[in-house]
Amino acid sequence: MNQAIDVSGGAQQPAPFNSNETEAGAPIRQSQEKLSGHPTIGSKRVQADVLINYLAAGRTIHDFLADYDAVTESEALAVLGVIKQAILDGMLTGAQLRDEDSF
Repeated sequence: MNQAIDVSGGAQQPAPFNSNETEAGAPIRQSQEKLSGHPTIGSKRVQADVLINYLAAGRTIHDFLADYDAVTESEALAVLGVIKQAILDGMLTGAQLRDEDSF
């Protein structure tokens, strides 16, 4: 599924992959014309999953930023925010968070 998600606005409706590019201001973008369609960090030519691979390998966001100096810290944090929101919205599991009573 191809989606553009804005951290400030939550999930948007899925965009068909035949569109040229996902929303211009989205932290994660995807275009068939760029990097064989792999999702990228903003308009940079850095695949978004590279950041996840760094973190999964026990490296830090600062390690990633040192190796990919074209990406800013705010861009990397926005990507992580999109992933966090996707988890909370149930986009990865299909499960929605239930409403809890406030105490």
